[in-house]
Order: sequence, then C-alpha cells, then structure tokens
Amino acid sequence: MSKEDKAAKKAAAKQEKAVKKAAEEKAKKAKKQAKKKKEPELIFDEDGNVIPQAKTKKEIKAERKAIEKHKKQVKKEAKLHSAKMTKSEHFWLVILIIFASAAIIASAALAVMSYRSIFGDLTLPTGGDETTAASSTTAASGSVETTTAAQSGGETASDQGGDSSADTAAAAENLDPTNKDSVIAYYKAAHKKMLSSAKSVKRTYDNVKNYNEILELGGNSTLASIAKSVMGQFLKENTEETDQDLSVLPSGGDGLTSDMISDFSCTDDGSNYVITLKINASDSSPDDGTKTQNLVNLIKESDITANAPSSISIDGISNEYYGATLKATIDKASGNITQIETDSPTQMKFASVKVAIITVENVGIGFEYIDTYVISY
Repeated sequence: MSKEDKAAKKAAAKQEKAVKKAAEEKAKKAKKQAKKKKEPELIFDEDGNVIPQAKTKKEIKAERKAIEKHKKQVKKEAKLHSAKMTKSEHFWLVILIIFASAAIIASAALAVMSYRSIFGDLTLPTGGDETTAASSTTAASGSVETTTAAQSGGETASDQGGDSSADTAAAAENLDPTNKDSVIAYYKAAHKKMLSSAKSVKRTYDNVKNYNEILELGGNSTLASIAKSVMGQFLKENTEETDQDLSVLPSGGDGLTSDMISDFSCTDDGSNYVITLKINASDSSPDDGTKTQNLVNLIKESDITANAPSSISIDGISNEYYGATLKATIDKASGNITQIETDSPTQMKFASVKVAIITVENVGIGFEYIDTYVISY
C-alpha cells in the first residue's frame, strides 16, 4: 500500500470516528433532555393563592421551586430595565409589574415571564436622550410630563416683561432673611430671571421612592405584596450627571404667596443665599395642586393618560400633594439661581385600573421625587 493510500485510509478513519463521536454526543444530549422533567404548572385561586396540586414530596419540592423561579424572574425583569428608564415611565412600570404579576397568576402561565409577552404592544424603555421632547421629560416635581410655563399660566422667557436683573437687585436690597414675605419676594425675582436668562441645565441627582409605602390596590393584599417585592428593584437613586431641557425647571412662581408656605429659611454662605421653601400641605391635609403648582411642576391628568400604554384602561384620576419642598441656591452677585433641589411627595389615585382580565378599583400609589438641577447662564 502506497503512502498516499495509507494517508487517505487514516484520514477516512479519523473522519468516521469524529462523526461517530458527534452522533453519540447528540444522542446523549437528547437522552438527557428527555429525562428532564417539566416544571409543574402553578394554579392560583382568585385571591392569588396557590392551589396545591403536588401529591408526593418530590412533586411538592418541584412546585415550590417553580414558585421561587417565578418570583426571581419578575425581579430580574424589573432590574434589567431600571437603569434605562426615564421618570416618565416609573408610574406605568409600577402598574405593569403589579398587573403583569397578576396576569401571570390568573393564567397560571409560567412560560410567560416578560412584559412584552403579556402586553404585546408595549415597548419598554431602551434608554437614549430623556429630553428629546417636552412630552417625555419629567419635571423636578416628578410629573409624568413636564408642565411648561405656558401650560401652567406662568411666564416664559419670551413673554416676560421688564428688567429681571433689576428686579432681582431690588429684591436683594430689601431682603430680610428672617421675614417670610421678603424671602419669597427675593426668590420670585430670582425665579423670574432664571426663566428668562438660563441657557442650560444639568440634572446631577434624582431619586424616586415609594412615598410612605403607599400602595393601595383595592384591599388586595396578595397583589400589593407582589408589587412591593419588586418595586425596590427600580425605584433607586441616580447620581449620573445628564443634560436636560430647560422645561424641567419649575415654571410656576408668580402666584406664590406667604400663606402657601408653611416653612422657610434663608441662609448666607458667603457668596450665595440659600433659600428653602415648603408648601403648606401634609399627609393629613393634602393639596390638590393649587398651592404646589407655584413651587414645583404638577402632574396633570392629560400627562398620565398620554403616557399610558394602550393595554391599560384607567378611570377616575386624581392627585394629592403632601408638601413639596424647594431649595434654591442664589448667587448674591448676579442674582442667578445656580442650583435647585426639589422634594415632591405625591399620590396618584385611580377609581379603577384594568389590564387584560384584571381589574382593580381604588388604586393609589405614592411617589416621592427628589431632584437636583444645576443651571448655567
């Protein structure tokens, strides 16, 4: 046998061995897959409680494992999208998490774990510029859609009259840090100048919390428990500095009066006056927005409905505000507000919310929006 024949025979044998090995591995994998047991299907009653189906210890163990897997998957989905969310989507993600969980429970479909599967026409946030349009920009007050000066009846840069710098200088001369009316007048003058002269704004801090753990879901404790277990996965603080549209700045202010403010302070740190104002409202005596709109931007019914996914049907919307606070750092030399910090606790209420086959009445979710903005002129 020639060398060429020997080499060819050796190569053929090697190829045959490789094919045989691949076939064995494939068969082994198929056998292993066939042995793998299906996850048990979880059946729930109308209150969201598991109806035990398992009989043997082995089946009970598998059932418990399936429940834990479901909980982890829901949390994973929330965490996956949290970093890319804008505040305008916080509220609706809460609703989706609550009702996505409920829909999974109601249908006992463990294979359906993503929001896209449940709400086919919903596109979850994918990041990008939060300020490409005013309709998707969240204001310092935590509004779903920023209420601009024109919307709220306040002044914009284009329609303000008079010399705002002169107004600020005059207010500064008459400033008495211990007098509420004097402090409010100084802030209003600086605020007016900010609206007319600010060139750019950056958000240096934002945080969203479940205010006072308010989560009312028509008395459905099971649904509330599911929601609370995952809300903390995406309601988090963010310290990344980002450019924002000027419309995020509080647009009201002209109508601010002394009786609207319950607490105030004015300190001098050398080069700045630091003013803090708090709206006269509380948990026991909330504001419907009449006072709050003069300090921070409001949440409007149209803002909520405009951002609602088509899969969700809502009815009877109202909002309560629990004492928004604004802290403004004002440069003494120029009268410019260089930094604004806001803390705005609120509760969104709905007579009913419906998603797919799930309807819950008397829904209320508390949000507290905390933001810091740095303004340049």
